[in-house]
Amino acid sequence: MQHANFARKKLLTTLQYMDPSLIESHTGMKLLTNEEFEKLSTDLAEARNKIRIMNSQVQQKYSEVFKANSEIKTLKENIEGLKKFISES
Repeated sequence: MQHANFARKKLLTTLQYMDPSLIESHTGMKLLTNEEFEKLSTDLAEARNKIRIMNSQVQQKYSEVFKANSEIKTLKENIEGLKKFISES
């Protein structure tokens, strides 16, 4: 366990001095510069905001459909009641 801790610390301290292409070839992950990372972060925040806006619009449309559906149901019940009333009289 002590050897693993030493190796992990040694790796983390030497990673900052290694060539990025060497790290990418060993890990298979692309290294980003700070500017690229900031750009991706801002793009992600913008996309999340757009998704929130679209989600709220979908919820509004869903509530409108639900209200219209309930109104149609009450109208159908009223029509059935009127049909019964007309047939009785």
